[in-house]
Amino acid sequence: MVTTVRWIALATGFLLLGTGIAGADIVERLDEAAELFEQEAYQAAEELYTEILEEDDSLFEAAFNRGLARYRLGRYEAAEEDFSLAWELDDGYLDVLFQRGTVRVHLGDYDGAENDLSRYVEEVEDDAQAWNNLGIARFRLERLEEAAEDFGRAIDADESFMEARYNRGNVHYDLEEYERAVEDYNSVLQLTEEHIDALFNRGNAYFHMGQYHDAIEDFQAVLRVDPEFIDAYYNIGLAYIRLAEELEDS
Repeated sequence: MVTTVRWIALATGFLLLGTGIAGADIVERLDEAAELFEQEAYQAAEELYTEILEEDDSLFEAAFNRGLARYRLGRYEAAEEDFSLAWELDDGYLDVLFQRGTVRVHLGDYDGAENDLSRYVEEVEDDAQAWNNLGIARFRLERLEEAAEDFGRAIDADESFMEARYNRGNVHYDLEEYERAVEDYNSVLQLTEEHIDALFNRGNAYFHMGQYHDAIEDFQAVLRVDPEFIDAYYNIGLAYIRLAEELEDS
């Protein structure tokens, strides 16, 4: 059995809001926190948003933007709490659903992510990142046909969205639709020739299609990019074994 890379690309969004109705001092500090965020000083931004929320926990902007800062810091559980608070404060601001759904993918809460992101794309149909992330959630829930459709919607919204093409290729691979997987991996490699995971998985797809020479070429291309990619050596060996068996049978 050939080995295969199991890597799914997760797209992330970013949005800083302007300030709402608040005192002049809080407005000034919200602006300062936003500036810190833009400077990638996420810890300092998170601390300032926390100070603001300790004074007034009804400020949507502070809750939402602290969630973004915590997301960038990799504090996904805390970010989810902030986005949930933001949704309580304003359940009409749909980007909260996108952000919380994305965080839930990171947390492995795929049912929660699917719920948030499906609600979001019902209203925002042309958001490629949201469709991609929804596809990832459904992929993890083993709803593969739906995931393939989601990645397709992501590609429809942004034809240059390489991650969505790669992800759809992986879904087709898992569905044993190897020719369709190759088509998607080809489209990724047209955008970037040294996408090592697309090369490796295309080689695996060729292997399953019985195109062992093509598979070997891809695995060798992987090794030119990463000479320490052990699975590529292993799969080259398997492909040569299959070629030898074909010669014996002929």
